[in-house]
Amino acid sequence: MKKKLIAIGVMCALVAAFIAGYFFLWEEAEPPYAGPEDLVYLFRYERPPLSILLESEGNEPFTLVRLDYDPQRNLTTDSTIEGKEDLPLDTARISGVLSASRNLVFLELVHERVDDLSVFGLAPPRGRVVLDFEEFGSRTLLIGDIAPGNIGVYVMLDASPAIYLCPLYTVDNFLRPYLDYLNMNITPASGWPIDFDTMTFGGRVRQSTGEITLVTDEEGIRLDLPIRHELNPYVGPGILHSVFGMQAIGIAIAQPSGADLADFGFDDPWAWVCVAGGEGGDFTLYATEPDAGGMVFLYREGVPLLYMAMANDLPWLDVQFYELMLPFAVSPLLEELYRIEVLSLRGIVSSGYSFTIEHGQDEVAILFEDTQLDVDNFRRFFITLTSASLEYVEDHSNHQPQDPEIIFIYRYRTGQERRVIFFPSDIPLRHFIQVDDGMIFLVPSSYVERVVTDLGRVISGQHVEAY
Repeated sequence: MKKKLIAIGVMCALVAAFIAGYFFLWEEAEPPYAGPEDLVYLFRYERPPLSILLESEGNEPFTLVRLDYDPQRNLTTDSTIEGKEDLPLDTARISGVLSASRNLVFLELVHERVDDLSVFGLAPPRGRVVLDFEEFGSRTLLIGDIAPGNIGVYVMLDASPAIYLCPLYTVDNFLRPYLDYLNMNITPASGWPIDFDTMTFGGRVRQSTGEITLVTDEEGIRLDLPIRHELNPYVGPGILHSVFGMQAIGIAIAQPSGADLADFGFDDPWAWVCVAGGEGGDFTLYATEPDAGGMVFLYREGVPLLYMAMANDLPWLDVQFYELMLPFAVSPLLEELYRIEVLSLRGIVSSGYSFTIEHGQDEVAILFEDTQLDVDNFRRFFITLTSASLEYVEDHSNHQPQDPEIIFIYRYRTGQERRVIFFPSDIPLRHFIQVDDGMIFLVPSSYVERVVTDLGRVISGQHVEAY
């Protein structure tokens, strides 16, 4: 009977131990996966915390909050910073810290108890972290100094007097300012080809030439203001593409006030760009003049952040319209035209010529008066004629054009008409050139002389050299 009582007592004790052990293990629940055998965990939970309160010296305290969790992937899928929900956040970085906070590895137990915590930077601590777990409540981590040799960081957990040494890479996550968790994407990305309806550049940097507007139509992207002209296919697309997918190197101010923006000069910005339409949507971005180190401050309308970037990464910043335009006056294809007329107003050539382009199924014929010209010879002249390389005149107010010398009129098969007008100038070795009623540029006088010479050659049937 006594043995039975002893056996029953032993069984009861075993059951009680099992139950106690079950609840102990349940409180310190291990995730279903196993880590490397040489890692020792200060704590380890299956799910990331609901929130993390982060306090560190020199930084504003803030709380990272887990909004949504995917148990299948064991990942935080949505998160925010408490009280700063209006700021654009790097949700991947926040989610990563929340997920990483479910366990903490330590390298060694430094002391079980010490009298002077200040020796380890723990009185007061360099940082304080409160982890709130849905199953097990909160845990508080105190962060001290870096150990000699940068081998780790001293920490204390909860109310325990023990001091542990934890890896630097882990603890550093808890010492960042909240600015590090903000989204550094300044503008939306764009695919290729670039997708937008209109793009306008302005600001004080363009006061002398005016705003630049580009439009996208059925023919592609072209300049619309201050001059209607084709886009330079070698330079233009790259500069326009730099407006999209801009990345900041830092955040200067979060939630800047009107006074903050005025202090940086955004009431009269040095440069700005406005984009309408396209897959990225509408946005307007303002920029300061680069400082001596090339730093630029950027403010996107409607986004409460003041970004920092380097001018070298922003080729659109001070671009002028003449850098974006095709550097030739008019560049039609011969197949697009049905007539080219030449008017001379100063006796350089006889008063007027007319070339008619007749279009066959596979080739063209060129007629001057009733004479059919050699097509290949005329094409060489035509290449020279349409190769007027434009030079921008920053200020030609003191160099007004005189009467035109020679005018070329291109008549397109579509009914369009373009006029290219050459004027003499008082600038050495240069003529003025104007397309229709547009802006006035410079062109080398040697080019004009070459055109006139080749015009005489092609009419008389003489050989025209390739330009």
